[in-house]
Amino acid sequence: MDYEKGLRESGNYSEMEIQKLLLDNKILEYKINYALDKIPHNLSFHDQCIYNLIHEQANDKNSSTFREEITIYQCGYENSPGKLGEDGFVPSSKRPVEVKPQNVTDDKKLGGTGQFTDFTHSRIQKYTENNMLMVTSGFINGKLKFIVEFDFTSPNFLKNITEKVSKALPDGDLPGRYCRSASFGWNQWKDTNNLKLIYLSDNIDVRMFTKPFLEFLKKLK
Repeated sequence: MDYEKGLRESGNYSEMEIQKLLLDNKILEYKINYALDKIPHNLSFHDQCIYNLIHEQANDKNSSTFREEITIYQCGYENSPGKLGEDGFVPSSKRPVEVKPQNVTDDKKLGGTGQFTDFTHSRIQKYTENNMLMVTSGFINGKLKFIVEFDFTSPNFLKNITEKVSKALPDGDLPGRYCRSASFGWNQWKDTNNLKLIYLSDNIDVRMFTKPFLEFLKKLK
């Protein structure tokens, strides 16, 4: 009610816009409940249908949109829909944010990995000039387990990405040519500048993470 009251009292929205914002906010509430393992008990049939649909979206191997949205929300940042190479931004500073969420199933473990697809030298330059904030998160079956953030320009991290792009594009950027996958693991960001643990689930154990990685995350608390 407070959210709706604020929208109406602002005088900035039409009734149609208010209804759209209220709907988006309610859907986000369902998504957060799912991702943080806070789904209520004794669900109605209607709510069961909604959570089943969210489960499918959260574990979609061809799209990370759900996981990016949850990660950005949990950090307190804002989405940047439709912007290439920018998933969100920090409201107070407008600093751009790039999210790299990893999702694995029960038989695999999180290792703090991520990748840049179709990357180029010019993209590296743009990220560097814009002081991109990297946010890496981990999900198991669509359930959020951790979030960390750090500076894209951190020496070892930037070196790793640059080397992979240079190997794929030794002569610089060329039309139609890309580094298809510039990947990284937690060893590439463990000593990054301004590294922060934003979120660590209470529902974690050694079955979900590689042992060294889990120990490292716990030390960041």
